[in-house]
Amino acid sequence: MKKISKLLFSLVALLSIAVACEQKVDNYVIGEPDVDGCYGVFFPAQETAGSHAIDPADPTSTTFTVSRKNSSGAITVPVDVVDESGIFTVGTLSFADGQSETTLDVSFSSAEVGVKYSLELYISDPQYASKYNDTDPWLKYDVTREKWNDLGKGTWYENGYFTFDAPEKVTILQNDNNKNLFRAVLTSEVDGEPYYVYSEGQDNYFEFQVLKPGQTIRNTKITQSDLVFFQTYETGYVNTSYGLTIWFMHPSSFTSLNSESNFLHNKVLQYQDNGLPAGVQIAPYYYMNGLGGYNYTQDDNVITIIFPGAVLVDYSIEATPGLTTDGVTPIAFNLGTDVASVKYAVFDQELNVVQLERAVSQIAEGEIEAEELDMNTKIAGIQCDQTGEYFLVAAAFAADSTLQGSTTTSFTYVDSEDPRPVDVTIGLETPSARWEKDDYDSNNALEYFVYGSDLKDVKVAIYKSSEYSPQLIDEEESVSDDVLAIINEDIYSGIYEAEAGTEYTMIVYATNGYESVYKSATLATTGEGIVWKSLGNAAYTDDLVSSLFGADNVTYDVEIQELDGEEGIYRLVNPYGEIYPYNAPGDYDDLRNYFFVIDASKPDSVIFDQQSLGLDWSYGTMEVISKAQYYLNKKKPELAAPYYGKLKDGVITFGPKSIILFDDESSYEVNSNG
Repeated sequence: MKKISKLLFSLVALLSIAVACEQKVDNYVIGEPDVDGCYGVFFPAQETAGSHAIDPADPTSTTFTVSRKNSSGAITVPVDVVDESGIFTVGTLSFADGQSETTLDVSFSSAEVGVKYSLELYISDPQYASKYNDTDPWLKYDVTREKWNDLGKGTWYENGYFTFDAPEKVTILQNDNNKNLFRAVLTSEVDGEPYYVYSEGQDNYFEFQVLKPGQTIRNTKITQSDLVFFQTYETGYVNTSYGLTIWFMHPSSFTSLNSESNFLHNKVLQYQDNGLPAGVQIAPYYYMNGLGGYNYTQDDNVITIIFPGAVLVDYSIEATPGLTTDGVTPIAFNLGTDVASVKYAVFDQELNVVQLERAVSQIAEGEIEAEELDMNTKIAGIQCDQTGEYFLVAAAFAADSTLQGSTTTSFTYVDSEDPRPVDVTIGLETPSARWEKDDYDSNNALEYFVYGSDLKDVKVAIYKSSEYSPQLIDEEESVSDDVLAIINEDIYSGIYEAEAGTEYTMIVYATNGYESVYKSATLATTGEGIVWKSLGNAAYTDDLVSSLFGADNVTYDVEIQELDGEEGIYRLVNPYGEIYPYNAPGDYDDLRNYFFVIDASKPDSVIFDQQSLGLDWSYGTMEVISKAQYYLNKKKPELAAPYYGKLKDGVITFGPKSIILFDDESSYEVNSNG
């Protein structure tokens, strides 16, 4: 029905502290005995004690069990009552001669709905309460009269730490007194048997509340509408690596996250016509007490709860401009699934809020000329009278032609008769004499330079030509504003450390806001380069990624190479690319090669440093490092010793939990099977 998406790993250093103390033993004084004939009255453990929520239609009374050690004689016991509300009426506590157990009646007929009331009962008279009982002569009781109305079956989707293969049907309850308070009941009965969404040890229901501006959550004042708060929920699911259960916790539970800006991903998605939410999304911290967990508090679409009978509609609309080509500026639209049509108009100046609302209304009413978007291509080709900055306003419509949303974007148009070419020059050179003092020469470095004018954005990158692909530059970060200023006003240059006898390609993306250009330069270093010799295919068993996702280990053939002249230095060629059995198109980077380099030059101390697998399953590109190398990098060789890999009889192995994997979220202990 569902799969666990990950197993969490934390590198935790444990510090043991031994404390020696000298104890001083005073003369022991025997305490005073109970009074003669003490009855030893006490409240035994019972379900009626503690906190309770009852339906307003239920009786406003309860009965407690009371016991005594000494059952001789008929007695009436004085009871101390703490009742700040004044709504409780406590009956008489009496025992008949020889009776060791009796009951005490308590009523609260004036209790209001939706208010929590507390009562404390004490037996303090030493004639009735023993000083030395191992049982309690006191009891605490809380009660709230509240009614929950059954709204029907809703739907629970989850794509976080837990990933559901299919959504769960859950009962949605609404509090009769507080209409913004809801429960999703996650325990039910299927074919006469109890059914649990997570585990038998889970809480029966998940309670959440739609917040209103002015409310306060853990000292944080709410200013925005439709945020959602939820109570801590215990799934009962035990992480087998640590023996700890996983809880859902609201970001307000953590000091570092207790601000409204961190609550924004817990929210109402849409409302129904009857005023009830159509759906809410929950962004929990998946927490294991005392250890930590997965922070999904800033993510969307982690848990989505759809209310009974509701259908979420998506009328979202976004517009992204491209660069002008042959006198046409493309505007690409990203539309929600329920958008039936789009109309747009172009203005020669940016509109303020009032003007924008007016423009959207005029488009909807047909009061200004507007173009209809081609819903097949979802791309608008804009042609303007002259080069300049323009402003597009677009309106989205439902199938019944009602206005549902709008968007705006600014763009730059370049007239075909008024080109604005990009002025940028780039190059690669052998290092000049000024780099000699730093021991850079044509064998080990390349010197690069970039200069131009009126540039708005520039990206610069250098790759080995054997690993180069033109699309790689799009993934690079733009240069900083300071570097951009140097490029526009002077010459930006520097040194690139390189391998001997190797060809490199420099690629630069540059735009002046009107047009853009990609330029490249190629140069090889001198000297004898590094050579990797193919040894053929190796049988590779993956336990890095598979163990992280709880999948079975898989063995497959991967090309293996050895560094020429360096015995024991090996690399696997694209082991997590197209050939990885669990991959699908888009799961891996196919723009360049990814080599998994392993240092087995010491057969009893095999290691590898941190390197990318080129694999991204929506958690960020995965990188791995052997735990031994991790500790060696930290200058802690004594901690590395248990985690070295071994090379024996042509087989390299790493022991259980001897490898660390990183993604954008955290680090994980993998290779759990060895």
